[in-house]
Amino acid sequence: MEKTLRLPDRFKTLWYFSKAPSLHDKLSVIGFFLKRLFNVRADDELKAKIDPNNLIINFVPSQGELRPYNDIFLNAGFDRYPDFAPENCGVVFDCGANIGLFTLRAALNRKTEVFSFEPNPAVFKR
Repeated sequence: MEKTLRLPDRFKTLWYFSKAPSLHDKLSVIGFFLKRLFNVRADDELKAKIDPNNLIINFVPSQGELRPYNDIFLNAGFDRYPDFAPENCGVVFDCGANIGLFTLRAALNRKTEVFSFEPNPAVFKR
């Protein structure tokens, strides 16, 4: 596996840096980026806190996991469609949950029961 980030992946990482809610999260992104830049062996994932809910996610910036983060948490993409807003459901099944971003979003509503399934073991582990 390539240990350095390709140019577009660097931009994705820097994009998250610009959106990181706290100094700790920004420093985490800088460390992740520098390890990749200098070919230092490091964990493949970056841990980030999603404010204001203090949810922790683990993602790999080079795997396209930032776009769903942006859509679900920053742009509130599902909130625009009442049929998909988790607040309007008693039960949510997230099949093919990937790293669980929508699951986390749905779980913010304590009245909603959430079931999440991810068949890929490498993704499920994160």
